Amino acid sequence: MKKYSVTGMTCAACSARVEKAVSDVPGVDEVQVNLLTNSMMVNGAATDDMIIDAVTKAGYGASSLDSEARDPGNSNGEREMVQNQATKQTKGLLRRFLVSLIIFAVVPLSVAVSVCDLFYALMAFPTMFTILRLRSRVNEEVRRYFSTSGRA
Repeated sequence: MKKYSVTGMTCAACSARVEKAVSDVPGVDEVQVNLLTNSMMVNGAATDDMIIDAVTKAGYGASSLDSEARDPGNSNGEREMVQNQATKQTKGLLRRFLVSLIIFAVVPLSVAVSVCDLFYALMAFPTMFTILRLRSRVNEEVRRYFSTSGRA
C-alpha cells in the first residue's frame, strides 16, 4: 500500500469525495482515507501522478509520503506547499470565527433591546389604561360640577 498526505479536507464529505475520486482511477484496487490524520492509503497498480491528479481534480492537495522518504530533497517544496495551504485554511477559519463571534455578540443585544422595549410597553399599558379611565371620570366630575353650579 502506498501512503499519501492529503490537504484541504475539513469534513467527512471531503474525505468521501477524495476516496471516490481516487477509487475511480484505473488500477486502484482499494482506497482508505483518514480525515483525522489527513492521510490516504492506496492499494493498486496506479502511478503516484495519476492518484495525485485525481485528488487535485477533486479540489484537494496530495503528495506521496513514500516518495518523500526516498527523495528528501523533493519534500521541502511540498512541505512548504502544505504549510502554505494550512496557513490559508487557518486564516479562513479564523475569519469565519471572528465574523461568527461578532454576529453572536450583536444579535442577542438587538433581541434584548427589543425584549426590553416590549417589556416597557407592556408595563406602560396598564398605566395608560388607568390614566384614560381616570380622565373620563375627571371629565364627568367636571361636567357635573359646572352643570350643578351653573343652575344654582
